[in-house]
Amino acid sequence: MKKSIIIEARTASTRLPNKIMIKAYKSISFLEYLILRLKSLKFVDNIIIATTTNKNDNKIVNLSKKLKVDYFRGSEENVYDRVLKAAKKFNTDLIIRITSDCPVIDLNIVNQAYELYLNNDVEFVTNSLITSYPIGMDVEVLKYKTLKDSKKFFKTKDDQEHITLAIRRNPKKFKHLNLIAPKEIYYPNMSLVLDYKEDSIVLKKVIKKFWKKPYRCFDLVNFLQKNPNILKINKNLRRTSYNYE
Repeated sequence: MKKSIIIEARTASTRLPNKIMIKAYKSISFLEYLILRLKSLKFVDNIIIATTTNKNDNKIVNLSKKLKVDYFRGSEENVYDRVLKAAKKFNTDLIIRITSDCPVIDLNIVNQAYELYLNNDVEFVTNSLITSYPIGMDVEVLKYKTLKDSKKFFKTKDDQEHITLAIRRNPKKFKHLNLIAPKEIYYPNMSLVLDYKEDSIVLKKVIKKFWKKPYRCFDLVNFLQKNPNILKINKNLRRTSYNYE
């Protein structure tokens, strides 16, 4: 079974254009930082950057080549189609889906989600059906076949953008398991995601603090709690939530 991390990445962000290519620390962009960290995961066979055919995303392709990871260029708007075709091109059996706006995701959480999938008879594992972790720790694990089959349950164009919506809406068809954060990192309103300019300021400070150091979500939570002046920078921003029902 070939296991691929697929990272959706594009520069055309509405709230913070080019956000993933902003320098996180020194000369390293947020996207490069994420890729370098994910490369250390032992169970993964390859990393695929699912980017778009927009010429502005040439820089993402160049970064992929530099870091020697696979890439696929597809539709800018139809994310479902882009990810599905990326998985098919590289003969992926199991998709570990991580979005490019989660540069400090805890690698242990990714491992836990994979192990949960491996040890249970389910089609879909995530930690965001019920939000319990800080925002920016999201991961999904599912088979290529599951993603492909979910198209039969599409209702609106939203299903093309939020590619596991149909799976989430149909738990009887696609059996779910949701990873819940332990008490010490149960902070669903804390943000470690890259969405607004204020987020980039917080993440830069976090990455500088933990540069070239191994860390877990607990370390990040603890750091922000001890530095309320940093925590408040992005505390009251409006976050997009989605009703999966």
